Amino acid sequence: MCGWSEEPPDDDGAVEEAQVAEREDDVLLSYDMQFLDEAPAHHLGLRMVARNDSYVGGEIRYLPASDVVGEGRVGAGLDVFGGGNADLTLGLWLGTAGKWERSRDAAVLYAAPIAGTEIGVGYEGRHLFARYRWVAGLGPEPLDSLLTENELTLGYKIVHAVQVYGQYLVLSPGDADNESGVGLGARLVF
Repeated sequence: MCGWSEEPPDDDGAVEEAQVAEREDDVLLSYDMQFLDEAPAHHLGLRMVARNDSYVGGEIRYLPASDVVGEGRVGAGLDVFGGGNADLTLGLWLGTAGKWERSRDAAVLYAAPIAGTEIGVGYEGRHLFARYRWVAGLGPEPLDSLLTENELTLGYKIVHAVQVYGQYLVLSPGDADNESGVGLGARLVF
């Protein structure tokens, strides 16, 4: 038979095992800048993503010219689909938000705790990735009682460890005016 068999070898299981074995826990460090109506906003995030796409992380967003000056939060979540290219993530977070009160003689910065949820859908291919994320949080007065963010991200993996992306962001800080804009960012994967 010269080493040939009648049936082709069953490599499907070996390929699936190799793909699962390739996947590791990742630490993502990201920075992006969104060009909003009045001034740019800055966002810094650190997230640890496990093999099954569950995550724990923190992020800070600074908006110097907005009524909502900034927010910081830590959270955790899981991917309903588990590991894979398609994601449906559900998460909870705790944090703080700051707001300027400019109607008095002098500007006053208020800060208060805020808690909320995060829902995201996305796809991550070999080189391209896309994600929509909705974040909503509730906090006490004098901050707005409901703060929401809608974030659409499209990106490209230059190499696994270096990724770049563009974003469209809409901030809805309760009673204050909505702010929206496009942004650019980079992400390092460790």
